[in-house]
Amino acid sequence: MCIVSYISKGQRGMSNLMQRATKEARDGNLDIGRVRHIGNKFSNHVEISAQEAVHLVLRMSLRKATRQFVFTNTSPPEARTVLLKPLRVIQELPEDSTEVECIGLIKKYAARP
Repeated sequence: MCIVSYISKGQRGMSNLMQRATKEARDGNLDIGRVRHIGNKFSNHVEISAQEAVHLVLRMSLRKATRQFVFTNTSPPEARTVLLKPLRVIQELPEDSTEVECIGLIKKYAARP
């Protein structure tokens, strides 16, 4: 929490000002339209760090995993869902061919030398 507070300390002062302005508007001391205008200006022109800007622009992930997971369907062969080959590939097959399924992970593993 301390790190997050430190990183966002530049915006804390402005946020406090916005909260006070909102409170004054509720009390009737300020015009609510004026508070909205100030809030829009603040949200559109707030300064952020270069790192945060790069993260937002490039849509970089906040974490990386070193492990990858692959789902392996271990249902009985007749109960497995399979993907069909693309239509152009199916159209190029001979008329009597029944090989319309893509080779899955299990079939690929079973057919290895």
